[in-house]
Amino acid sequence: MQRGLRPFRQVLLGAGMLLLVSGCGGKGGEAEVAVVPGKGRLTLKGQPGANLSLTLVPRGQGSTIRPQAVTGADGSFEVTTYKTGDGGPEGQYKVVVTVAVDPTLSDSKKEEMAGKLAAEAKKVPPAYQKAETTPLSVRLEKGKPDLGTLEIK
Repeated sequence: MQRGLRPFRQVLLGAGMLLLVSGCGGKGGEAEVAVVPGKGRLTLKGQPGANLSLTLVPRGQGSTIRPQAVTGADGSFEVTTYKTGDGGPEGQYKVVVTVAVDPTLSDSKKEEMAGKLAAEAKKVPPAYQKAETTPLSVRLEKGKPDLGTLEIK
């Protein structure tokens, strides 16, 4: 069964990154901002947080760039802004966690999967799903790519 999920995860990650890249390149020809690598692991109640979507929301004013990541089966993730795994702008971020959904799915397929997705979404406590309430945070710094383990309790 694990083998059948791998292609789905690859499609999900690829589609998500495509949307991310198209949405984060800046408006009106803005230049790309320098990024630093960031990777880590997410656990959900002590177990690997698999197939979850992470959005890094900058703390403070100024930046509107929101780096993203999708967790693997072991909960590992790499931060992405422009290209898969390139990292994000230096700074402090709140981490919002939601269930990863393939944006290329048809409406009928989404309806078919709605029950499963709703059950998966309930695994992530509501506080972690909003920037205003998530207790998770990370700091992206040059020369310090290891973000450690983020734990959802």
